[in-house]
Amino acid sequence: PLIAFNINLATTDMSIPKEIAKDIRFSSGGFRFIQAGPAEILDKGFVQVTMNIKDYTKNPIYRIMETVKMEAKRWGVKVTGCEIIGATPFASLTDSLKYYLACDGIKDDVDAMSMEKVVELMIKYLGLTNFPLKSTISVAGVKYSFGTSPLPTATILSFSITIYPLFSITSILSIFLVT
Repeated sequence: PLIAFNINLATTDMSIPKEIAKDIRFSSGGFRFIQAGPAEILDKGFVQVTMNIKDYTKNPIYRIMETVKMEAKRWGVKVTGCEIIGATPFASLTDSLKYYLACDGIKDDVDAMSMEKVVELMIKYLGLTNFPLKSTISVAGVKYSFGTSPLPTATILSFSITIYPLFSITSILSIFLVT
């Protein structure tokens, strides 16, 4: 499943996320299964590298995040956080958390952790923002978690989860944000 993932940069210079996006997206010679571009968040005063991770098992969140951090450092810019927009397989979070815990020499059983604990640790390690803990569903035994965008212009009208070859479920969500 596709993961919509945005990484915040502590700058307003749009040339930086443009260059970083070019470095990581497949069409420019970067990671396979990654589509990326720049985004300007005027009301918040920062820019983002915004992307679709088309296959998190081939390029997990942690790999993309660490590459963007490395490239941002080259430009003299800090990564200040990230967000997941819409649905994401819970395994995409636990797989990345295993990486960060291993880097710290922690051997916790991530697969046995509660969703709350996983999200708490992802906030710590990735700076994950705007991730509601109560937004999880399970389809055919696969857990999906939902992140939301802090942007007033972002309204999710619908989503579709397709699990091949079993079935497709389409649900309607309305998220009303105060502008």
